[in-house]
Amino acid sequence: MFRFDHPVILWMLLPPAVIVCGYLAWKRLRYTDALRRTTLVVIRSIVFALAALALAGLTRTRTHDRLAVIAVVDLSGSIRNLADLPLVPDMAASSDPGPEQLSAGRSRNLAYLQWWLSQASASDASNTGRKPDDLFGLLVFDGAPYAVSTPVIGPVNDDRFDVRLAPGTNIGEAIELAAAMFPPDVGKRLLLISDGVETEGQALGSATRLAATGSGGSSGRGIEGIPVDVVPIAYKVDNEIVVERVDLPPHARPGQTITVRILIRSSSQATGRLNVLLEGQPVDLNGAGTPGTSRQVTLKPGLNVESALVTLGEVPVNRFEAVFEPFEAGNASASADQLSENNRAEAFTLTSQKGTVLVVDAAYPGDGTILPRTLEEAELRVQTIQPNQFPTNPLQLQAYDLIILQNIPADDFSQSQQDYIAQYVQEFGGGLIMVGGYDALGAGGWDRTAVKDLVPVDMSIPEELRIPTAAIAIVLDKSGSMGAGVVGTRMSQQEIANEGAALALESLDPTDFITVISFSSRAHTVVPMSRIRDADEPAEAIRSITSEGGTNMYPALERAFEQLRDVDAEIKHVVCLSDGNSTPGEFDQLASRMRANDISVSTIAVGNDADAQTLERIAQYGGGEFYYVQNPRILPRIFVKDIRVIRRPLIREKPFAPIINPTGSPLTAGLGTVPPLGGLVLTQPRPEPEAQVLMSTPDSKPILAQWQAGLGRVAVFASDAQDHWASEWIGWPGYRRLWTQLARTTARPPGSGQFALMSRIDEDRLVISLDASGSELPDGQWLEVPASVYMPDGRTAEVHLQPVGPNVYEASISAPETGHYIVAAMPRVGARQLGLVIGGASRTSSPEYRSLTSDITLLRQIAQTTGGRVLDLADPAAAKLFDRTDIPPAIGAVPLWPALLWWTLTFFIIDVAARRLAWNKSTLLHAWHRITHSVQQDDREASGQAAATTERLRQVDRTQTRRARSSSGDESDLSGYDSDAPIPLASDDVVVDDKADEATGQKSEAPTAEELEQRRLQAERDRKKALELLKARTRAQRSDSESESEQSAPAEDDSAPGSLASRLMAQRKKRSDTDTD
Repeated sequence: MFRFDHPVILWMLLPPAVIVCGYLAWKRLRYTDALRRTTLVVIRSIVFALAALALAGLTRTRTHDRLAVIAVVDLSGSIRNLADLPLVPDMAASSDPGPEQLSAGRSRNLAYLQWWLSQASASDASNTGRKPDDLFGLLVFDGAPYAVSTPVIGPVNDDRFDVRLAPGTNIGEAIELAAAMFPPDVGKRLLLISDGVETEGQALGSATRLAATGSGGSSGRGIEGIPVDVVPIAYKVDNEIVVERVDLPPHARPGQTITVRILIRSSSQATGRLNVLLEGQPVDLNGAGTPGTSRQVTLKPGLNVESALVTLGEVPVNRFEAVFEPFEAGNASASADQLSENNRAEAFTLTSQKGTVLVVDAAYPGDGTILPRTLEEAELRVQTIQPNQFPTNPLQLQAYDLIILQNIPADDFSQSQQDYIAQYVQEFGGGLIMVGGYDALGAGGWDRTAVKDLVPVDMSIPEELRIPTAAIAIVLDKSGSMGAGVVGTRMSQQEIANEGAALALESLDPTDFITVISFSSRAHTVVPMSRIRDADEPAEAIRSITSEGGTNMYPALERAFEQLRDVDAEIKHVVCLSDGNSTPGEFDQLASRMRANDISVSTIAVGNDADAQTLERIAQYGGGEFYYVQNPRILPRIFVKDIRVIRRPLIREKPFAPIINPTGSPLTAGLGTVPPLGGLVLTQPRPEPEAQVLMSTPDSKPILAQWQAGLGRVAVFASDAQDHWASEWIGWPGYRRLWTQLARTTARPPGSGQFALMSRIDEDRLVISLDASGSELPDGQWLEVPASVYMPDGRTAEVHLQPVGPNVYEASISAPETGHYIVAAMPRVGARQLGLVIGGASRTSSPEYRSLTSDITLLRQIAQTTGGRVLDLADPAAAKLFDRTDIPPAIGAVPLWPALLWWTLTFFIIDVAARRLAWNKSTLLHAWHRITHSVQQDDREASGQAAATTERLRQVDRTQTRRARSSSGDESDLSGYDSDAPIPLASDDVVVDDKADEATGQKSEAPTAEELEQRRLQAERDRKKALELLKARTRAQRSDSESESEQSAPAEDDSAPGSLASRLMAQRKKRSDTDTD
């Protein structure tokens, strides 16, 4: 069948175009002959008709009966923790169910949902209505959607059913993503399983859009679109306690006593203990003379408010947490509490106290105490931590005015932490000092992070530096167990391991070699050993590795050894990852052989099921590192770290005398003679003039540099500050002076106190308010207050505070997620900045926990809007997901306009040629006669050539006959032979030889039996050639029989007596008899 996407265009263009085209063409060509006039009119009409059909959207359609159903399943916290779903029938019938089967939480609820889907979509059950080619897909969601399986024939693989993506519930985004997953040319149906409690998005608006998105036909229900069947999960929690929020003043003085208000909502009367923590330490809520720090509280139904007086600490950020612990069941005054996740809330208040210096050093508390102790002696507040204690959110960083990274590699921090550091400097005005060492700056991989653009030096490898070539073999486990999902992500262990290997590859130099070998039951080379000319292609191959099969590691390691052994590289290294127990092999001997060939081996054990003992022994025998990883999310950092530690091209360990450059900076003024340093990390000066290099090596390599980066300042000291490279600096008086001045200059300055920024969570919105009463603005002049809001998920939202009263500015923004919301406001008058003001608020529990009842009304509205059904969660067999009663058949459409355009172009060219060339009926006939006459002339020439060839063969035959007679001396055998009969023999050489004999008067000697046999065979070959030529001559004679100018003798009948063929056969038989005698 065919249809038009724009039929109006067809009826508007086609008839007028044909009529006008025909009329004009006929009028302009009325003096030409009829054939040309008709041809041109027809061609021009075809051109316009084809163009009109293409513009009208001619489409070939086909009806399909396939049906695709995609289940959209809500796995948010309310479903996991508030719903009370029944046990799976097999579990309920078990006489001794296990603890997981009996759990009232997530295991039971999710298991029941999986069972319900398997029953409702079963391909072998007659009551589901599913046909063999019908499709079923699966998508799960909470605050974000995740496609578990695209629509497939047969059962779906739901191994990744239990995923946690983001807090909250976004039904609208989930059903819109599911609608985009449908393949073309199928009927469509969505199945939504949810409690209807949405915290983000507009589910009903998304359903309305789906109702208008069709599969090409009318559904018969008055709605064209994708129907959404809903399966409501109904519940109502009667006994629940929710700590809604903690109220604090947004700003206070250090050491000030403030009032902390805790708002607790209870559905019934309950008793428990209230605890308040300040910076993780309990706050005494009872006062002197009362034992304990917690307060016993009796809650009434509704909202309860508890207050406490708390003295703030001497830190810029004071973080509070309130926790309510209900008494256990069985107590006389106890009340059941269904959910513990919503029994806590957080808040923070800011003080104007100058912040702390945070020193991060992996050597702490050993050599890492030298620099912190020096700063403390200068009366700076200092906190020293190891890298694994570094803050995990941007709010915690606000407690510090300066961060010093002392010999810290980039892979000791997560990607988020690296981004927080850059954000802390650029947007919050914090200070940063990076101190050198073996693992610092470019040697620590910081040149591939967001921090690289903040530092005042170029951390890339200098051009004059020779880099040792490395050959790396990455051996990856791809067994079936690697396909397990990782909690808190949308990825499997395999995907994370693949990503880590790809990142490690991208961190290598283009001159390095790389090979990647995966293994399950057998080894497979994913990336053959080659130089890294373009990292994108091998990285894509690595990311495509999928999980399957068993675990057999030995062949993969052996293959890695074979590929590395003959590579011309100065560094050879193997990284092997596995999460299971491998088939036994001689691993110790293999690792020892690798080490003997200057190949080091590092191993990574992932999870509790990995054979850590074997992997550790391989690393020990192979001279590499062993990593035991419980959290697969850090695998990319492990891969990059292991590759990095085998190479140190940026380290120069040679004593040198630093040179103070004449910059006029007060940091280096008056230092005098500077003691030598024992080494440094090589960097290069930046081209920007703002980057000041205060101290350098004799060959102009930067040692000390600083500049302004965004709102903050950054400094780099390329040597170390410990008793290693700087051993001669420790006792030097300038050591303390330099580091104290550098810390004070780089640290964030304290606020002016003329602005107060307040933030609070109100329902699902963050309300931001700026009080500018402390500023000295002329009457009638307003501030401009742009602000940046940093969300818990890392996103940044820009808002502009508007005046709502005298010196008060306010704005609000959606805040549905749990976590800390940090606000950085930058008030200004015209182009003049008045400083940076920081504030924020916290949301601890997800808003979905505030609603203790499912929203069935919303689900019914979604079904009604889209023409879907409301199904029963207790009866999957009655769902009939593949019932086509209300589903219109899918109409597949193939647009034909591309082909029509090509045909339009073709006929247009023909039209142009037909109009430009002069032709009529007589010229066409003349051309036809010329063509036919040329063909006949060619036939006659071919006949003449065939006749000449025949005559030449006869001449050859006569010559050979004479030669045969003279050789035998007996002519009796050929007495009956007609000398004029054409018996061709070998070639023209015979004729030449015969003429030579006649000229000299000599006779050839009698041929031997061998020569006679060769002549006989040659004669047989020539006979066949002669027959082919004679047949060609016969065909030529027949074609010329109607021509008066040429006559030829008729071809002989090969089978007639006395013919050439019969005579040849007779002669052959006679010669054979003679040779036999």
